[in-house]
Amino acid sequence: MAPVTGVSVPRGGKVGVPLLVTAGPQTPSGTYQVPVVFVAGQTTVRQVLQVHVVPPTGGPDLAITARATSSADETPAFPASAVADQDPKSRWSSPAADDAWVQLELPRATHLGSAVLHWQAAYAASYKLQASADGRTWTTVATVEDGSGGNETVRFDAPDAKFLRMQGVARATKYGYSLWGVELYAVAPADGAAQPPVAPPVTAPVTPPVTAPVESSGGTPGGAPGGGQQPDGQAGVPAPTTPPPPAPTPSATTAGPTPQPTGTPSKQPERP
Repeated sequence: MAPVTGVSVPRGGKVGVPLLVTAGPQTPSGTYQVPVVFVAGQTTVRQVLQVHVVPPTGGPDLAITARATSSADETPAFPASAVADQDPKSRWSSPAADDAWVQLELPRATHLGSAVLHWQAAYAASYKLQASADGRTWTTVATVEDGSGGNETVRFDAPDAKFLRMQGVARATKYGYSLWGVELYAVAPADGAAQPPVAPPVTAPVTPPVTAPVESSGGTPGGAPGGGQQPDGQAGVPAPTTPPPPAPTPSATTAGPTPQPTGTPSKQPERP
């Protein structure tokens, strides 16, 4: 926290002083009391700041995979599902009750770290964000007591959360709560990078046995009368239907070179 210099306070007046409080990367999530001291001449002012430390977030919006339900919908035209349907023209609206709520159920438990609430004109003056692993036992992970509507980003630390609920406390208008949509984001990995997918095991291909060709007495390459070994060196494959070559003359002293198998050698897979 860097010191601030050159601040002038008029007699009997007030002045705002910007402060930058930074938490180290290994700082556990939680609420911390940070003492602050202001010194002006012979005057010393001491205050304590309440600082909330939360983990960084990242990745895609998880709300698009969630199922939304609510305590009640104002009418069928404003259903709870509207907060996760990615349609900017649809919205959820509750009856005029301070304790109304809307919640998102994810496909699986996730370490959640932030939510973005897109309020319609009927917003909440105060509300809580609550997380649950089973939809029955709830833990308050964030409390907003000065809601201002519009687009509000709320940071928190909710491990193993399958449900996230906006629990209303007090309405800002005479109407119920109304949300255009809700976004949810998970806590980023400790190294700041996504985990690579696990590659499937690689099995080396099996090389078929190669039988060396045998030269017959009639001078035709092959290992059996009327057919014989194929040029690729694999036995048991029918011979092509092309006519056989003419037999050598009696004066020939050799039957020519012995054909070598031309099968394609096996290739080991490259490591990814």
